Amino acid sequence: MLIEDKMTKYQAPKWRYEYGKTGKGLNLKLLSLEELTNSADVIVEWIRPTQALEKPDWFKDLVKSKDYEKLWLDCNRRVKTVLNQDDDETICYEMSALNEDLNRIFSDEGWRQIKKKIRQQTIRQQRAQVILTRDTSKRLTEFKNAMKLETYDEAVDYLLSEYFDQLANKDAVDE
Repeated sequence: MLIEDKMTKYQAPKWRYEYGKTGKGLNLKLLSLEELTNSADVIVEWIRPTQALEKPDWFKDLVKSKDYEKLWLDCNRRVKTVLNQDDDETICYEMSALNEDLNRIFSDEGWRQIKKKIRQQTIRQQRAQVILTRDTSKRLTEFKNAMKLETYDEAVDYLLSEYFDQLANKDAVDE
C-alpha cells in the first residue's frame, strides 16, 4: 500500500518557536507525511549527534546532553515505523511524536535550514537529467526560440507530441 493511501488525515503542526517569537514571513511547519516519505534520509542524517558539531547553531542544547542518544534512537525508530506502517492511528501517533522530538532537537534557524534541504531533495526527486551533445542542445534551443516556447520542457513535450501524433496517423493509415 502506498504511503499516500495510508493516511490523509495527518496535518503537519506549526513549529513552536524558541522564546515564543515567530520569524518574519510565513511561519514554519513541522514535517508532513509526504515530506517524511520524500526525505526520510535527510531527517535521519541531520538528527545524528555528530551533525551538531558541524552546525551547532542549528541545534538546541539538548543535543549535547547524555539523554540525546535515546531521543536520537527513538526518532530513527519512528521514521522507520511511519514508513512501514499501515495503521492510520499508529502513523498519526508516531508522526506527532516525531514532530515533537524534532521541535526539541532543532533551533529555529536549524529547522529553517532542514526544511530547505527537504524542499531541495523533493525537487531533485522530481527531476530527471538528460545529457545532450552541444549540437543537439543548440538545435533544441533554436527550435524553442522559433516556436516561442518558454522552457525546454515545453519544446521536448511539443516534439514528442508531434512524434506520437505521426505514429498514430501512420498506424491508422496502415490499418
